[in-house]
Amino acid sequence: MRHFTLILSAAAAAALMAAGCHEKPEGGEGSVSLHSDVEMALSASATDTTLSLTASAGWTAAVEGGEWLNISPASGEAGEIDATLSASANNEAEARTATVRITCGTDEATVTVIQEGAERENPDEPSEPEGPDDAGLVKSVNIWGSKYESSDYYEFKYDDMGRVSEIQREYIYDGYGSDRIPIHVAYEDGKVSLTFDFYDDEGEMNYLYCTAETDGNGRAVMTTEQYKGGTPAYMTPHYSSSGYLEAIDWDEVEHQYPTEFTWSDGNIASITYTDIIVSGNIIETQETRDFYYTDEPMNTESNLDINWLLKQGHAAFYDMGVQFFGVMGMLGERDAYYALPGYTYDPVPATNPNNIRQIPEDDLGTEYTEPVTREYCDYAAAEYECSVTDGRLTGISASFPVYDITYECTSKYTAVSSEPIFEEDGVKYYDAILEYVDVKELSREQTGTDKYEVTVTYY
Repeated sequence: MRHFTLILSAAAAAALMAAGCHEKPEGGEGSVSLHSDVEMALSASATDTTLSLTASAGWTAAVEGGEWLNISPASGEAGEIDATLSASANNEAEARTATVRITCGTDEATVTVIQEGAERENPDEPSEPEGPDDAGLVKSVNIWGSKYESSDYYEFKYDDMGRVSEIQREYIYDGYGSDRIPIHVAYEDGKVSLTFDFYDDEGEMNYLYCTAETDGNGRAVMTTEQYKGGTPAYMTPHYSSSGYLEAIDWDEVEHQYPTEFTWSDGNIASITYTDIIVSGNIIETQETRDFYYTDEPMNTESNLDINWLLKQGHAAFYDMGVQFFGVMGMLGERDAYYALPGYTYDPVPATNPNNIRQIPEDDLGTEYTEPVTREYCDYAAAEYECSVTDGRLTGISASFPVYDITYECTSKYTAVSSEPIFEEDGVKYYDAILEYVDVKELSREQTGTDKYEVTVTYY
């Protein structure tokens, strides 16, 4: 599972893609590009947030129209820059606005920062509802699992057109705190972009930038995902004539991951993804993940497709841009029913062509028989209950029996190439895979029960 760490000390809000035009200042050659939203909304409390940009030469930044907002550093050399915007608390009732202007040579960019006003305490006035005026939009989804005693939590904010403008993605670990990352959403004609802000495992500030090009039906036809300073990965969805997602071709340096979707009774029954390593020998390995469903019909009027959350990005795209493009309804037709949380797989041991070992020549082809034990969560035997209020799904409680299954496996090592990779003390060694010749189930023992609790709230 990808691990992100909270970067913002307060929630950043709606992202609108609305860059303005300005006269160019005099100066040398240079260019500046923003990786943050061109309009930011901050809470009334004292707030720090990050402004990311790339400058091709020396640059400067200045705050216009607000002593309450500071930027640090305010200048620097060429490169990728992560500056900190610091806003003091706004104790007035009215919101306030300032502009940050970044200049690099003859190029410049601006960011508009809006800080909310302090809430007035007046018991005679009813409180304003949170979120957009359109009631019924999904506000949050929380998926708790007993296996790791943790939750996947998602909170959604919307712009004045009812479009998702920000997703707060949080990992909550029972008794150990949480990690939260903001995902900012921006819109252009024929394009939607996501920016994930987070710290990497070394404590360095990073971001994941994802874009989706869309067709006339609002479906993604090409997506890209790129980490700061990294090489982009390209993903191309394919749809049936009826608009159902059939495959996603995923290409990145030295790897290809074609993924096929199998539909049954109006639902995605399984996905099969292949890992193709395009270096040296071309090695392929396939894995299949299976999905199960409740008997609660999908509410097609709901603004979000939460099955992309319940099924963890359909197993292959967990916490990637593709998952959230799917949540926003950009990846074709929805399932007919709400899914049971998570996914399962075939526990029977099978040959993995990606598991290569160096084996001496005399051991090739020799068959071995030994027991192998696998843990298996039986989704077919799930017990569940769906909660629905006013036609909207508000919760799912589900439990699944978990087994240890022991198999008697006969296997042998098979060389993947006719040429040895090295020779030592007169013995030739080959790259080889463990091939299963025969597999028989010996025993099955229930060891526990996995439980899930799903809660969905609405504005």
